[in-house]
Amino acid sequence: MRSLFLAMIFVAACGKTDTSGAHCVLGNACEDYGPAATDLPAHEKECKALTGTYAVGRCPMGNLVGECVTDKNLHRSYYSGGANAFTKENGAASCEHEFHGVWTSH
Repeated sequence: MRSLFLAMIFVAACGKTDTSGAHCVLGNACEDYGPAATDLPAHEKECKALTGTYAVGRCPMGNLVGECVTDKNLHRSYYSGGANAFTKENGAASCEHEFHGVWTSH
């Protein structure tokens, strides 16, 4: 009986889809595709074509300077540290002028 119960749990878990979405890290910025993204394979292909790092889940939170919601409702995160580090000022400028988005500082 116990093995039947465990088998049922295993089958149920395998049938679930990953709702965590995915993201692409490009230098000190990250594009978050979120759980509502409909074409993750296309996003993965585009990310890798731009030599980005694609991964399942949300954008990392470490060294986060701020976030941008673009005019196309794309979520971008900006990070400090290392070469090409973002500050709150140049992150806001990138968000507002390049992507016509709404900036939120962290």
